[in-house]
Amino acid sequence: MNETIDDPSEGGTAQELKAGAYLHPDTADPGAGVPITARAYRRPGLPGRTVVRLVPERIGAAEDAAAAFHGLERFGPAEVVGFGASRSLAFPGWALVHHPQDASRALALLPEIDRLSGLAAARPRAALDGFLALGERIAESLPHLLPTYFERAAREFVAAGQPACAVRMFTAARKAEDVHGLPIDWDRLDEVFTEFSLTGVLPSVSLSDHSRALALRLPADEALARYLRLAVRRTSGGVPPAVSMVTDLRRLAKAASADTGRIECDHLAELLTFPATALAPQNWWTKQRTTLKALARERPEVRRVLLDLTPAVLRHLTFRATWRTRTGLVESWIGVLEESGATSLLADGAAGEDVEGGALGFLEGVLEALGEDFSRRSILLEALITPMAGRLRTEIAERGAPLACPGNVDLLDLLLGLGLPVAVPTWRGVDLTAWTRDENRRDLAALCADERFAESLRYAVSRAHHHGSEHERILYASAALRPHLRGLALERARHAAEPALPTWGALTRVQELRPEILRTAGAEARTALLSVDPAGLLARTLRGGLFAELVWPALEEAMAELFPPRGAGDPLIAEEWPYLVLAGDRRAMVLDGSGVVLDHELRAPARRPLGFRFVDGRLLVQWRAVDGEISGYWHTEPHRVLRLAGDHLNGQILNGPWRSPQISLDAPDGGRLTGTSVIRPGKAAAPGSAELVSDGEAFWARVPQPEGPAWHRLDPGTGRPAEPGMPDFFAAPGEAFLDGFLAPFPELGPTPVGAVVGGLFGQRTVRLPDGTARGEDLAGRTTPALAGYGTLWPLTLPGDDAPRALARDGEGEYGRCRLIGPDGLVLADTLLSGRLKERFRIPPAHYWVRLRPRDESGSRALRRVDRDLAARLMAGPEEAVEERVRAELPGVGDAVLIEGIANAVADAMRMAARLTEVKEHVDGLLEPVPGVPAERPASPEDQAVFRAVDGLREDQSGRSFGGRPAETAHLLWRLAGFREGRYGPVGAWIELPVQDLDLTWAPDALAAFTLLAASGIVPEPNRAALRELLALLDAAGLVDADPAAWRLFRVRPGTAEAERAPRRGYQREGGAFFAVVGEEKGAIDAPTEYWAVCHDPSGGFEAPGEYEVLKVLPYAECTTGVPIAETLALLDAQGPAPWHAASAKEFARLTGATPTIAGLVVSGLIGLSGRTNSSQLDGVRKVLGPNAAEIAAAQSSLRTLPGKVRRALVGALLPAEPALLWSRGPDVAAAAEVWNGSVPWRTMVPEDLLTTAEQVFGTGTGAQRHLRAVLDPANAPSLSLDVEFLPRGYGFEPVVREGFTAAVLESSVRTLAWLAHRLPAGDRLRTLLPAGLAAVRERLAHPGLVLGLPDQIDIADFKKAVGEAPEEEGDGWERYGAILLKTGVSRYRPGLLVARLADEPRLPLLRGEPHAVEIAFRTALDERFAALLADPGDPAEGDRLKDGIWWPQDPSRSVPEVVAEAAERYGVSRDAAAVYLMLLAMPDPTDRHTARWTGWRPARLAAARKELAATDLVAMVRRPKAGRGLFLPCPWAEADGPRVPMEEWKQALYPFSARGTAPLTAVVPTEPVADVYRRAWRRIAEGDRPRFTDQEPPPGTPAR
Repeated sequence: MNETIDDPSEGGTAQELKAGAYLHPDTADPGAGVPITARAYRRPGLPGRTVVRLVPERIGAAEDAAAAFHGLERFGPAEVVGFGASRSLAFPGWALVHHPQDASRALALLPEIDRLSGLAAARPRAALDGFLALGERIAESLPHLLPTYFERAAREFVAAGQPACAVRMFTAARKAEDVHGLPIDWDRLDEVFTEFSLTGVLPSVSLSDHSRALALRLPADEALARYLRLAVRRTSGGVPPAVSMVTDLRRLAKAASADTGRIECDHLAELLTFPATALAPQNWWTKQRTTLKALARERPEVRRVLLDLTPAVLRHLTFRATWRTRTGLVESWIGVLEESGATSLLADGAAGEDVEGGALGFLEGVLEALGEDFSRRSILLEALITPMAGRLRTEIAERGAPLACPGNVDLLDLLLGLGLPVAVPTWRGVDLTAWTRDENRRDLAALCADERFAESLRYAVSRAHHHGSEHERILYASAALRPHLRGLALERARHAAEPALPTWGALTRVQELRPEILRTAGAEARTALLSVDPAGLLARTLRGGLFAELVWPALEEAMAELFPPRGAGDPLIAEEWPYLVLAGDRRAMVLDGSGVVLDHELRAPARRPLGFRFVDGRLLVQWRAVDGEISGYWHTEPHRVLRLAGDHLNGQILNGPWRSPQISLDAPDGGRLTGTSVIRPGKAAAPGSAELVSDGEAFWARVPQPEGPAWHRLDPGTGRPAEPGMPDFFAAPGEAFLDGFLAPFPELGPTPVGAVVGGLFGQRTVRLPDGTARGEDLAGRTTPALAGYGTLWPLTLPGDDAPRALARDGEGEYGRCRLIGPDGLVLADTLLSGRLKERFRIPPAHYWVRLRPRDESGSRALRRVDRDLAARLMAGPEEAVEERVRAELPGVGDAVLIEGIANAVADAMRMAARLTEVKEHVDGLLEPVPGVPAERPASPEDQAVFRAVDGLREDQSGRSFGGRPAETAHLLWRLAGFREGRYGPVGAWIELPVQDLDLTWAPDALAAFTLLAASGIVPEPNRAALRELLALLDAAGLVDADPAAWRLFRVRPGTAEAERAPRRGYQREGGAFFAVVGEEKGAIDAPTEYWAVCHDPSGGFEAPGEYEVLKVLPYAECTTGVPIAETLALLDAQGPAPWHAASAKEFARLTGATPTIAGLVVSGLIGLSGRTNSSQLDGVRKVLGPNAAEIAAAQSSLRTLPGKVRRALVGALLPAEPALLWSRGPDVAAAAEVWNGSVPWRTMVPEDLLTTAEQVFGTGTGAQRHLRAVLDPANAPSLSLDVEFLPRGYGFEPVVREGFTAAVLESSVRTLAWLAHRLPAGDRLRTLLPAGLAAVRERLAHPGLVLGLPDQIDIADFKKAVGEAPEEEGDGWERYGAILLKTGVSRYRPGLLVARLADEPRLPLLRGEPHAVEIAFRTALDERFAALLADPGDPAEGDRLKDGIWWPQDPSRSVPEVVAEAAERYGVSRDAAAVYLMLLAMPDPTDRHTARWTGWRPARLAAARKELAATDLVAMVRRPKAGRGLFLPCPWAEADGPRVPMEEWKQALYPFSARGTAPLTAVVPTEPVADVYRRAWRRIAEGDRPRFTDQEPPPGTPAR
């Protein structure tokens, strides 16, 4: 639907008419208004009732006729009473005026039209189908009414707000004019096009079709004038110009007598005055650039107009554009401005002060249009900015605010280099990916020198490995970026060496750094890492404190009861201070310090989000219903379910993200304050919450405000905010106050997070002068001063009085709780708490007032831990950590605390191991191990490997890999490191990368890899990737490997640890290793299994204990004797081996393969999966020549071959003497031997036939597979295997997957029939059709064959209609004649027992029209069908065509006697009679087909068509998808693809048509073609000629 705008320049009269006003009859200038008459009508039987209609004068007669149809009689004169908007004469008025003889029949359609119009808004599809069906009936006898009828329908859809349906109807109107060759009233059509253009629903293709119709049927000048008028009226009415209209206008102007350039300039100048022109698409402006340039030269004021249009144009062009296209769109507009000279008004010194917004406003408008994700360099924009620099500096200085930071680093560098103030971006990182892709990139010296962008640049550099090796190479080679590379390396190393336990992430981020980055700070990074002491850090952590030291006994006991081990669901809490509601799926508890206050079994619906309120001892249970509304009940009345007012569920996940307190408090006069309202017992409400505090007397809430949340006093009676303000405890620090909590608390004394003073519990966080923050409680206790935190609670742990802090880190969903020690170290956070038992949960910070020491003596013991004790705890296996904790810390007695300590120790041990690995990684980069590349290889990238080995992979489903840049290379590098003993002591393991090159078959493909690496037809990037891959395989020991030293294991993880990290590599003695390298794809619900490679020269071959061994297989058996080195040496000396065209031909001769398949095999099966870049096949296409569809068909065939066969085929092409590859080409004889011994196909089918079948029957129907099956049934399981059937699922299904079924029957019969129609007599493949039918009949003879029907039936209705007992009953089924039904169900898909199907009388009870399977069954057993498939023999008259073939579809050869009779009857030549008979009888007599069937030269065929067109036997019209211009004069049956449309008269000739439904898709003969011709002619002789029928009133139309 086109975007439209209103033109505010339209004044007075025009606006009033557009709004529907009527002007006074004395108006001097009514503009476009037309005279309006008042016409009065009366109806007999209703005396004194008068109907008055205001109608344009020129259509008054039509209105009178329509009124008469409704029983109204006009009386009195029709006087002009004013002026109004013009209306086109529409249906049925147009029919009443122009075809009065059809008036009654046109008016009889109105009730049905009104009914369908009523459906247009609510059921548009039903209305559309109804209008189309009614149109088909009108076409049978009143085709001249179709244009106005469909226009009427289109108007109804426009009024109903259904533009897509309106377009369908408008297109149908224009199509009816062409299909039926109707005369056109051009003035009326102009009005109609203008009307629908202004609604915004008319597509540009309709306008282009209209321009062609104008050019075809009108004089050139008149056609141009009408089209110009339409274009102007359309744009002035608010519809943007369409791209196609430029081309249409130029085509019409060239044919006209006026000057084309003058016409375009004048027209464009007029369009630029309309606001809608700013909404024109980018291609419209591109097409107008030459005209704009000429117009700007001629009229300089146009340049200012273009600048003024710029904001609206750019907003429109980029509104829905992606970041990939936005730059091009903006550049196209800048190009328009440049060529027109408009940008000269913005340069320094230009007299452009009158330009709106100045140069700064223009630039910021452009940057806004480009968006924040603008990344591709625009040299055009940079060239535009440079001359504006001085003016921009001045305007920025006057404004006092810098430019926003652009997303493109080249532009940012330019702006900084020009000295323009630019703001630092708030988002993290600048995008360097587009910068590295651009060969004309800037050096970024100005950007890299600006310290404000240092953090952003380091972040961008840190992610370089995600964007490919070339991206990394360019970044690492940049002199300007080198300081930032070093800064990143030092930042990562120092972060990992901070005086706290380093996290996995910190160490991983060091290890992930590329060698080029680490080397920039190598020695310093190593020094930082060496300073880390895991045992010392563990000691400081245990002395500092653990979460597990504190406990709320009531909460822990409730957790144990509600969530037993392995219990499902997350704990839900509601903060009803001082209570806490804890709930599971079916039970809720209200807790205080002493225990459970209330325990309630929930009555809420299962699996619905829950919430709770606890008000004056009563619990309100809330849930969100399916409709999104909130429902609930009070626990004292669980049977009374209420619909709650409000939209807030009061609840959150325990241990979820840290959120601001959302407590509710007791209101002074009863009920609860929620921060937004007061909820009272029994009230049906779900009010929202807000951060709420109280000093025991007054209440305050943090209320959202436009400028940010602010504290306000609350009215305790209503709960609504009053004046601004906050408690004195918060207000005392003044502006230093950051956050706080304050609420009454019923208990006294100290708590872990502050003291209760005067019945109040509270905390505040204040900002100190040095920028750090400090937490304080009501008694004055404080936290350490810390940076980077906004909320800090003072925390005390047993064993010492040192201040600690409970801190919030992060915001929203990323907020978490951190425990920080006295020295400022992070001791623990909630992201790590999941390692404790599931019942251990951390409540919100303000509820820590309820926590108590879990084990005071244990906590005191932790305060005394030193480094030596920590080292002893870490010494030994991880599995025995708890035992060591109990032994070394006997003062700790609580099991949960012991587990918490053990987890901290285990974390430290893992970090120590990871730290050692990282240190070795850094050492290896600085001091490489001989024989193994020190650097993890950055190439070949995984996508390059995928493309290179595509045709050799086992998986040809099209599943692409390569999302991980170079993980295949990474894995093979790791295997090489294992062989060198690089990875530590025996038994140590490292995690291996996830990659998708299946190493289970890679050693078998060495010959294939080598051939592809040397072949000139293979794209160069593929060859380069293969050379790197071969080198990596060699380093891993898989080239010339000793099979006795290798085994392949299929394993399954046997421990939880192995399940979490299953891809591991284990170092063994003497370079032996065990490496889990790939995953076995199995069933979704099956345990995951893996493949592992084991190298062990000693022959031990033992798997680690963490894995269960399922299978052990030989490995690397085909790696010896492959001439890799010799081939690569020849490649270096002579370049890639040339393509030998004779090789493919020879392979085809030796194997019988088609030329396309032979070419694909000999080329190395490049791009076989069809998922690689299309350029992969460019070389193949150049030498083979087939089109893309034929290559796809051949690829589809080859993908069915097992991967092992494909690898053997390609590998066999490598000659034993590699030099022969250059001199003679690949060894096709060896490859042919593999093919002939391994490929089961015996019948080769041309790819063009396969692709045509897919076009006819549709993609996804298995057309190619079915075609091969009927031509080679012996090798097709579907036509060679009988299967049994059982009732299961929704119908009778075969007990095995392959075999003969109803679907196979349908596809086989339709394919055989289509082949008989598609292949000429004498064709090699046509002789195979009888064998295909014989296979079908043999399968139909199977006594147990059941054909399943596609539609379910009501079994009770069927039995009632049958009225008798079943003839046979079995296990879960019963039989009525041939009809099988499942027992015990109400609806089911029946099955048909073929052995009893021949004369089954009950079939009509199962359907209306025959099912496709019935048609196929009867066709397969019909002897006429067998006769069709048999050899037709020689022509009855005439000779065969070249190659010894002929087409029975040519009636002059198959039925010459009928041709002679037709020629004599109609007085035409035999050629014209033959063409007529093909139109009469054949389902698809397209111009191309008739030429193929007859073999006539074009001149002869054209003469016959011309002679026939001069008779009344045919009609010359245009119809889509028909492929011809001559048609029988009768109704036309449209058809959706892939079905073929044809005349309805023919449908009786074809059983496959089934009254136009074509259930078998292709409508083709099912008997000898000669018999079809004779039957068609017999109908003619009996007077059944093609013709239109008389129109009948639609069903339900009342009599008049």
